[in-house]
Amino acid sequence: MSLQIFTLSCTERKKNVLNQLKIRFLFISRNVTIRKSICEHLSCPVRALLDIIKMSWKEAQQFCRLHYDDLSTVSNIEENDILMHTKPFFCSFYYNFNFCNVGNRWIGLYTDKETEHSVWKWSWEEEQATFTLWAKKEPYYSGPDNCAYQDSRAGDWYSVSCSLNLTFFCMNDAKSVQSSNQSKGRLF
Repeated sequence: MSLQIFTLSCTERKKNVLNQLKIRFLFISRNVTIRKSICEHLSCPVRALLDIIKMSWKEAQQFCRLHYDDLSTVSNIEENDILMHTKPFFCSFYYNFNFCNVGNRWIGLYTDKETEHSVWKWSWEEEQATFTLWAKKEPYYSGPDNCAYQDSRAGDWYSVSCSLNLTFFCMNDAKSVQSSNQSKGRLF
């Protein structure tokens, strides 16, 4: 029996590792719930933080609607804090990878193109936003085709063009996931 050695270029090896991580993380993210200690007072259905894949807001929305319910809706400061402190599940295993350096992540907030004035709505159920956590001087530009992202370091929200490619949060609505307190939740 002879031993065959296959040599891959550095680029091919990196690509192979990235593909393996993407597959592994997408599987893990669909089967992980937020730690109970963080969510004692909230309904916490399955969540997904996609920090490997970067997409435009519309692409992220389509991805979340296909695999979950929608991009995440944030109803209060507690939910925003949970998003801010959520890191990819695999970071505890692959802490040397740059994937764990999270930054700007889409949430489900966007401007309504149909109105003359900028109305910020949540993608889920098309509700007008009643809770916001804009950074100073934000929303800077609130014309059509504008979406919001959360800065994971400070938790503040910023408005930018929806065409930018960012990582994102998906959510499952609590009415589609059994929760212990039977309340309607909007988290991840």
